[in-house]
Amino acid sequence: MRSKLLKRSVALTITMATLLTVLPISANATWKQDSKGWWNTEGTSYSIGWKKIDSKWYYFDQSGYMVHNTIVDGYYVDSKGSAVVVKIGDMPIKIPSNWVKSDKYKLIHYIIDGKATLNYETIDTFGGSESSFINGMKYAITKSSSEVQVSEKNYNGKNATIFQYTITINSVAKNSYSVLLFKNDKAYCFNLTSDFEEFDNAKQQLEDLLNLSLTL
Repeated sequence: MRSKLLKRSVALTITMATLLTVLPISANATWKQDSKGWWNTEGTSYSIGWKKIDSKWYYFDQSGYMVHNTIVDGYYVDSKGSAVVVKIGDMPIKIPSNWVKSDKYKLIHYIIDGKATLNYETIDTFGGSESSFINGMKYAITKSSSEVQVSEKNYNGKNATIFQYTITINSVAKNSYSVLLFKNDKAYCFNLTSDFEEFDNAKQQLEDLLNLSLTL
């Protein structure tokens, strides 16, 4: 009798161990993995393109595999495959009269003194870490600039990460200055671009406004 019970116990243990190696330990049982990577099943097929899963956006290539550590449609996809850039929002600073709003681009876009430009975005981080988002933004910037200087500053009591770099637009080199702040799973990005000779003045205007009227 004891021998039969022991055999059944061993058989059950082997069965459970086998199931644990086959089934993914995940809240979402549609995820599958092989030696090439992860994919998401949809009935008898699999996801292709953008797919929202558990409140996060993922991108699957034409073979159905989840992409990671790359940029898709202008959105950074982190090491876990989650996209961190999805929408535009309102600007939390007071706009001075010498800043002219332009509808030329999809982003909120201003021209400063007719010589520099400021683009603004509110970005949903989907609960991702600030460090992951900062690394993703740095990765995206290095796609168009060989060197990025990263530092930290405080504006009106809010900590910010600063990216300063040089980009080329229509064969003309320009200075760029991006200010990144976080609050409630949102990233607020101010992206200043200017000719070299106007850069210091435009940057000072932006920093003065952030110190005086930032309302995050």
